[in-house]
Amino acid sequence: MERIRVIVADDESMICMDLREMLTNQGYLVVGDTGDGRSAVNLARELRPDVVLMDIKMPELSGLDATALIRESDKTTPIIAQSAFAFEDDRRNAMEKGCSDFLAKPFSKKQLTAIIQRNLNPPIAR
Repeated sequence: MERIRVIVADDESMICMDLREMLTNQGYLVVGDTGDGRSAVNLARELRPDVVLMDIKMPELSGLDATALIRESDKTTPIIAQSAFAFEDDRRNAMEKGCSDFLAKPFSKKQLTAIIQRNLNPPIAR
């Protein structure tokens, strides 16, 4: 069975580590992680993952601006915005920049896997 390839972008290293562990334990393959938006763009372009988890507030380049740059060359890979700030404006801005969905922190392993599966087109069996 093909493993779903994920990039994790979050400026909090503990969250990156937790997400990597959570995803790996659920059978996903984390092909890269980073703490800034500029690196997230580079990783997405280089590694061509099945899904990107993108924090919206990061240094170098915000997650929203990084999403817009990724969308210039990749219109289909799901990019799931994640943020501790779950205001309606944040959600709307994320969708306008090209995010596929929005996940408010903190979230459970079940919520994370459900949102990833919902955004894969077609869903990849695990």
